[in-house]
Amino acid sequence: MRGRELRALGARGGHPLAVCLDGALDDDARRALFDAAVAERTCFVGASTGGADDHRRALVHYTAVDEADPVVSLAGALAAEAATLLRVALDTVARVERQLTVHLDGCFYRRHCDNQGEEAARRALAYVYYFHGPRRWSGGELVLEGDAPLVVAPEDNRLVMFDASVLHEVRRVDAATPLAFDEGRFTINGWLWR
Repeated sequence: MRGRELRALGARGGHPLAVCLDGALDDDARRALFDAAVAERTCFVGASTGGADDHRRALVHYTAVDEADPVVSLAGALAAEAATLLRVALDTVARVERQLTVHLDGCFYRRHCDNQGEEAARRALAYVYYFHGPRRWSGGELVLEGDAPLVVAPEDNRLVMFDASVLHEVRRVDAATPLAFDEGRFTINGWLWR
């Protein structure tokens, strides 16, 4: 972690609701990830939650690029500390799941939790790493439900981790004019499994 500490955010029952690390990757790794994500534009598909409703709008690359490895490694390295701070039971990390997501104008993800259903029940921690070019959009905040709603801005090069059972949403991304693909709100997001 290069001497940096996780910063506690919000509150939930007497402990932090989320933790974050700004400046998570060095400039070269962050740039390589951004360039690789943009180069993969044809591999992105419309996100699905398995239902027919209008619950989520985003583009997802389900086989995230190799340049995402530093984010995944960092999330794994921080798992024990994050779990302790967030009071999440996680003795060992059995698996780290990841995906590459981009939110363009009009994209969002309505209120949900990440460990719902039998298939996802072993997800312990969720993580989101934000990266993007110059910002021509507003919105896209992560909102987590705790003692009071916690609004986390999608700042470039920020890693956020939280209990996968926490209800949360991604606010709609809005732009004055249509966004080119490389102007979107990019994330590597995923889960650490028990």
